[in-house]
Amino acid sequence: MRLVIHSVNINKRYKATKILNFLVEIAVCIEKEIADEDVLKSFFEVIVDDYCDKFDDLIHSRREGNGHRERYKKLVELNNKWNGSRETT
Repeated sequence: MRLVIHSVNINKRYKATKILNFLVEIAVCIEKEIADEDVLKSFFEVIVDDYCDKFDDLIHSRREGNGHRERYKKLVELNNKWNGSRETT
């Protein structure tokens, strides 16, 4: 039974990671001016904020583990920008 519960947690973390990675790609496209920020913001601002909030622990633990400080940095920066936060990454 523990294996099933553990598998569910891994599956949920995997799905959350895939979405976070997609949001990072959006942040990179905005930074490189490949996509229109205003359009993407109108679609994804609430989603970016929601995922950054709900998965804050996962984001920080993944960034701190194995010296990957740059992981999710662009996403966190985008969320801070859209929220008017002065928090540094």
